Amino acid sequence: MVSIGGAITDVRAVTTKNGQKMAFVRIEDQSGDIEAVLFPNSFQQTASLWQRDRVVVVRGKVNARGRNGQPASEVKIMVDEAREITPDQAARYQPTGKAEPHPPAGPDKRVYVRITNTADQQMLLSLKKTIDSHQGGTEVVLVLGEATSKQAIKLPGGIDRDSEGLSKLQSLVGADNLVIK
Repeated sequence: MVSIGGAITDVRAVTTKNGQKMAFVRIEDQSGDIEAVLFPNSFQQTASLWQRDRVVVVRGKVNARGRNGQPASEVKIMVDEAREITPDQAARYQPTGKAEPHPPAGPDKRVYVRITNTADQQMLLSLKKTIDSHQGGTEVVLVLGEATSKQAIKLPGGIDRDSEGLSKLQSLVGADNLVIK
């Protein structure tokens, strides 16, 4: 069982073979969107709630399987309960800290290294040696290609930001091609 909240961005009501109404509702928050499925019983109890731009909290079961039982391309929520969050309720909201997710342990920053010439084997080898000899907890992400078609590759392991490894990386790729975020 999970509880999620967000704004309704799409509502698609359908009639089942038995003549009952059910709905597929897209709910979105700052982190993304998800489809909520309301079977006839749940939809009937909350039918007036499902309007675009309303903010809701739903509780239900996570479903990651398609009709044929195979893994689906998208996770869905099978709604058991739903309620609207009014603007007044949202304004009075006080986080309790109980359901706040803890950030994952590990680095809080990453080192992005842009490589414009991937054919330069000597530079790539020097880059690898520098990272290997200054291992640490800061993730290193290689950014390859031009801005319009760039690819980001997170390297296994990491670099020690407090060592001279960063200055060595900077001298290898140039100051404009190394960013810490």
